[in-house]
Amino acid sequence: MQTPERITVGTARKATHKSDREALSLRSEPAKKNYSAQRCCNSFLKTTFQSTVPSFIIKDYGEDTFNIITQENYDFLRDSYFRYAELLNVKVDHTPGKTLNESINHLYYEMQTILSDNIGLNIEMYDSRLHFTLWKCHRWGTCKLYYFPVKFLTRINNGLRRIAISFLNKFMHANRIGSILDCDEHDCIMECVLMDYDTNEADKEIIRDRKRIESYQSGAIHKLLRRVESKSYHNDIHTALHGYKPVNAWESKFIDAMLDGMEFLEPKKPIMHYAYDPYYDNDPDIRPVGLHRQICIVYEEDDIVTRTLIDFINSDYQESYEIIPVTTMKLTPKTESLFKISDEYPERFFQWSDKFINIISNLES
Repeated sequence: MQTPERITVGTARKATHKSDREALSLRSEPAKKNYSAQRCCNSFLKTTFQSTVPSFIIKDYGEDTFNIITQENYDFLRDSYFRYAELLNVKVDHTPGKTLNESINHLYYEMQTILSDNIGLNIEMYDSRLHFTLWKCHRWGTCKLYYFPVKFLTRINNGLRRIAISFLNKFMHANRIGSILDCDEHDCIMECVLMDYDTNEADKEIIRDRKRIESYQSGAIHKLLRRVESKSYHNDIHTALHGYKPVNAWESKFIDAMLDGMEFLEPKKPIMHYAYDPYYDNDPDIRPVGLHRQICIVYEEDDIVTRTLIDFINSDYQESYEIIPVTTMKLTPKTESLFKISDEYPERFFQWSDKFINIISNLES
């Protein structure tokens, strides 16, 4: 089995990390197009197609190498190009180069000319074969980060709490969403916050934050987040929701929001399935902000731990870019349909999440 790789087409360029998001790779961002909300990117691989280099080497898991610039791969890309042009009812020509590298370069730019401006194009290795991959971004919601706070669970009655925990548990696992306890930065956050505080400090705010950290490590917050992650009290959540009698306006809105969100408990594809990086760099200086860092179960939106996590992410935003949901399509010589986004699950997910997060964040005392 080979490690999937993204192939750079064109001349070699230095890796760029610009906050203005204008410097884009030749391969993923041709001059006539501007994809993905003007996100910046990195150069994709250190080795690029050049006319003086007859082959491109790729490593597999066993550290062996093999040539991917082959006649077979070129033929596959060429036939995929002609097939997609046929589906578009567009007459096209292809001008081979002096080498296979140059010919694949030509194919890439020729393929770009027949695509609409809102469709991106990559060349990727998949199942030991070079493929054209078409991609398009989904529409994002109104929140920058989708953090689902669960502090409200400590303030509702036991019956509703058991239903809510069951709902959130299934929602997390169905969409591969993690909690703040398992985020990449968790251990670093704990260490950084504790290092800033003198254990003998008597300031009330510092004492409060220190207690909050301890609760995240082994106290009530830790236990609640783990309970949401691991526990479900109801197999039939839909029936449980219809059987519950809300006692106030907030509970009515909360029940309605969970009923509206039932489709997100059994999706055909989890939201994390759409976490495709069009600008993948095999060895970036700063990794992009992954979708799993932008969608997360937290205890509270504005406590010391969540604020520190957001500071980490904002720092990465300055040097890199965020990954948002993307739909892709790999082309073959037998492709039967044109590329389009027919599945708007991410759009529905974010629209519902905006509403749901607003409700659970605003439970009145």
